[in-house]
Amino acid sequence: NLINLVKLHASENHISGTIPTELGRNEYLTSLKLDRNNLEGGIPSRLLDSLTLQNLYLNDNRLSETFENIFNITVPNLPELVNIVLTNNAIRGAIPTPEKLDNNKIERIELGQNCIKGQLPDNLHFL
Repeated sequence: NLINLVKLHASENHISGTIPTELGRNEYLTSLKLDRNNLEGGIPSRLLDSLTLQNLYLNDNRLSETFENIFNITVPNLPELVNIVLTNNAIRGAIPTPEKLDNNKIERIELGQNCIKGQLPDNLHFL
């Protein structure tokens, strides 16, 4: 019951399993760093309840989400999101067009070392 938790940084551990859906219950969470672990599965839809989330670092895990789910569902529902780092996972699909990334606060998106398909959107410079 860490309902007042603002930051959870648990990088470079040996955490395995999936991302707990309960993290979405925390209305004050601004930073979630679970990078360099052994997490798998997708990003829980319950995480969408974290309207204050600014930093999401899930790189270097074994997440098997799709870019479509991440950028059509997760990112639009996180209005305060500034940084999203998802490098070195098993995320697949095409990168969505910037219209689907309508969030003025995003400053950093890192998607390398995944299973990107297709071309980069022509209007990516609008981000």
